[in-house]
Amino acid sequence: MRAALLVFFFAAAPLGAQDHGAHAAHHPAQALHDSIMAPIKAMFDGMRAHDSAMVRSAFVPGAQFSRPPAPGRAHGYTTLDQFVGAVGRPGAPWDEQIYDVEIREDAGMASVWTFFTFHLGERFSHCGVNAFLVVRTGEGWRISGLADSNRQTGCEVEGRKRVE
Repeated sequence: MRAALLVFFFAAAPLGAQDHGAHAAHHPAQALHDSIMAPIKAMFDGMRAHDSAMVRSAFVPGAQFSRPPAPGRAHGYTTLDQFVGAVGRPGAPWDEQIYDVEIREDAGMASVWTFFTFHLGERFSHCGVNAFLVVRTGEGWRISGLADSNRQTGCEVEGRKRVE
């Protein structure tokens, strides 16, 4: 019996030494993370391309955008139509890069918290934090709410983990 256990142990040992990073997409937690992040990545890709249809597809109808107060500006809300309309205007790409993603999920809803930097083309504009509310729909995960902060200080990215 002891010999059979030793044979099993040494035969199974190489399985534990395999590179699990190569199989991360097959891991349920990684698959959930990727599916929650899919509409967020689609929104940012659409912003860079000024593709309002791609951006709209990342959201549920009636999604809310909250913007915090800033010097000379009160707290306010933007509608999905206003946001999509602004994204669709020609001009320099809206290049928002995100870092240090934190996701919490339960029963078909998730919150996604990210640090970001925002550039208009090559010109730095601002940084801050995004707070997304993401819900699972019949078509997959979609953004139902977004709030972000906006500042020009504390925007260093050294030591942060960038999301590609």
